[in-house]
Amino acid sequence: MRSLGSLVSALREQFTAVRGEGVSYRLELTQRAAIAIVLTALGGIAILDYFEIGLGLFASQRALRRVAVAVTLVVLLSAWVRHRQGPILTAFLLMGGAAVTCNYADDVLLVAALAVGITSAGYLAAQFVGFLLPVRRQPRIDAAAINVTLVLGSISSMLVLAEVLLWVLSPSPGSPSGKPASVGSLRVPAIVSEARAATLLPAKSAAQTLSVRTPTLAEAADALLEPGVVAAARRRADALSMPPEWERRETRVPGASRGVYWQGVLHVYNSDGFRMIGSPPTKDPSLFRVLVLGDSLTYGDGIEERFTYSRQLERLLRRRWRVEIVDAGVDGAQSEDIVRIARRLVPELQPDLVIYGVCLNDFLPSGVGQYDASIRLPQFIRDRTRIGPVAELLISSAAIRLGITRDFYDDILHGIPKYRERFARDARDLNSFVREHEIPPVIALVLDQFAAIDDRGQHIAWLAEQALAAAGATVLNTDDFYQRFSEVSPMRVSRWDGHPNEEVNAVWALMLEQVVEQDTRLGKYMSLTPSIGSK
Repeated sequence: MRSLGSLVSALREQFTAVRGEGVSYRLELTQRAAIAIVLTALGGIAILDYFEIGLGLFASQRALRRVAVAVTLVVLLSAWVRHRQGPILTAFLLMGGAAVTCNYADDVLLVAALAVGITSAGYLAAQFVGFLLPVRRQPRIDAAAINVTLVLGSISSMLVLAEVLLWVLSPSPGSPSGKPASVGSLRVPAIVSEARAATLLPAKSAAQTLSVRTPTLAEAADALLEPGVVAAARRRADALSMPPEWERRETRVPGASRGVYWQGVLHVYNSDGFRMIGSPPTKDPSLFRVLVLGDSLTYGDGIEERFTYSRQLERLLRRRWRVEIVDAGVDGAQSEDIVRIARRLVPELQPDLVIYGVCLNDFLPSGVGQYDASIRLPQFIRDRTRIGPVAELLISSAAIRLGITRDFYDDILHGIPKYRERFARDARDLNSFVREHEIPPVIALVLDQFAAIDDRGQHIAWLAEQALAAAGATVLNTDDFYQRFSEVSPMRVSRWDGHPNEEVNAVWALMLEQVVEQDTRLGKYMSLTPSIGSK
């Protein structure tokens, strides 16, 4: 009992040393308990709010935030009254002012407000910890709070400077519109090299594939692209921020199920998700019809419809032959979806030839779209600042390098037996169905706008080529493609859209032309008025 009494006496002396006159011992304990409870509750609410999990206790998220701010204010004022620490109240006022400013600010002002808020929050967090610890540690807590403030202030100042530089060097990104800041173009070193042997990952392609010549970008541009298209595509890819006209916005297109502007380009969708208005026309016996299957790379996300590899291939073939190409690319389609689409369209459209543009993520199950393991910052930061998307890219890159997160490349390579079996089954079903309709074997080309020798993408491409060749398809060998373009900058639409640009679509069209023109049946469709040199 004596030791317990000594402990209580010591606590009383400790509290007496810091509380103001007239502040009772019970009030002191109540204040400390309230701080601990409120901090825990607010932390939980913040997590639920971030993941948009409703508690059913408030009419809206805004009401929940107001209550949280009010409770925080009461706790802070209580702590200030107890310790008479002016910096605590100052930090809270700065953080509150920054939060209010963030609702209306954009660009540099928003980053500056965030910098003030983060720095003030760091000081408050350190002081909150001090309220929960014995008073004798308060001097150390004060020193730690100052150090935290200096560190966060320095980092925040660099972010403000970076935002200023981006603001000066790039055009305005426009007002918030929900534009996605994708890091789908992010490429990082493979982190699954040790899994190669365990998952039977091939060291090279052993498939019996068809070798074709891969043209250079200059040859592709000269053959298919108008002057200025290449320069415009490269300016778009190098842009540091998104101009307003590139932002995603819905529009109405007569006859289309849906219309969207994205990257300054109109995207139309029919009821099947194809890039056309209405349904494909009935087959014209005077035309050699080619059906092209694939996902968003075949659809042509981010570029004009006339620059997709299907349309560029059609222009190439029409220089000599009467050819019609039906592009049945559907956003998000995987190999299972491709088989279902083929089973419906082949009998309906009666094509003379079927081409399958294989995307690396086609190994994923149906309904599972490509994912990039990116760590997302809050939407308003990505939408209203220039540094937000850049910081997101850097954070995501570091997380992938450290193995904290994994993208679809890593997941496919880690689960090769399962993914390869499903893809091989779909390849067999697709080619068998096409052959049953007296059509030559499917022509398959693996599409990868981020070509890198011996990288994860090429490993997956080899797996796809092996499965397709084993299924009896005519597979174009991509070794020359990866060799030629491994040192070339990513051939993407832009920083916000990792889909292939106009140039690499022209390359794929020229590769496919070499195979399609070997079909002897084309002799019956010789064009009477060849359009030599047209683009």
